[in-house]
Amino acid sequence: MSESGGAEPTGRPGRYSRSASGLIGSMVVVVVIVVAFVLFRSVFSADVDATDREPVDYLDSVQQLQLSGFTVAYPARLPDGWIATDIDVDRVERPGSQPGIDLDLLTGSEKFVGVRQSDDDVDDLLESSGLDEPAEDDELQVDAEAGSGEAGGGLPTTWQGWRDEDGDDHAYSAVVGETVVLVYGSASVDDLATVVRSLTTAPVGDTPGVSPSAPSSASS
Repeated sequence: MSESGGAEPTGRPGRYSRSASGLIGSMVVVVVIVVAFVLFRSVFSADVDATDREPVDYLDSVQQLQLSGFTVAYPARLPDGWIATDIDVDRVERPGSQPGIDLDLLTGSEKFVGVRQSDDDVDDLLESSGLDEPAEDDELQVDAEAGSGEAGGGLPTTWQGWRDEDGDDHAYSAVVGETVVLVYGSASVDDLATVVRSLTTAPVGDTPGVSPSAPSSASS
């Protein structure tokens, strides 16, 4: 009898070789599927973030702040296609101080504009708003007679311009009472200027056509 037992003929691959090859192939397929899924989710999530944000009624929050005795610089109305996506009010740290107010806007072309009001100095506001190595830029002159609410209620007519080191983000700042107001973002300087010109500190109910329940957009 042959002593070779159940040994496989020479040149025939063993079971271990076939199993290792199959395992490697399966792992490659799994990796490809995972990478494709991650890429799909990242693209899909970006689309949701950019286009599916629900607008908020920022005028209602502004009115509540005004009724509490605070002076708030806010856009009386927004251009067509713009929405307010969030308004955040910091807790008052000490009696008589102004709470930090952050209003987030999204333009019709899905560019970000922020309006910040705080008793911090402008350098701190620029840094916390994400402008890297901000440098002074051209000033913005606002016509006090330009229209309803523009430069009214003690708002200045000269705003200091700013840009970041890459020139991607811009801002305008001015002192309003005891606070600094900063209008900033990735939107164009023209869009930022539009927001600055729309700012008012007038009581919400006293601005014609503007109330918490009324649409806050108008033609630019």
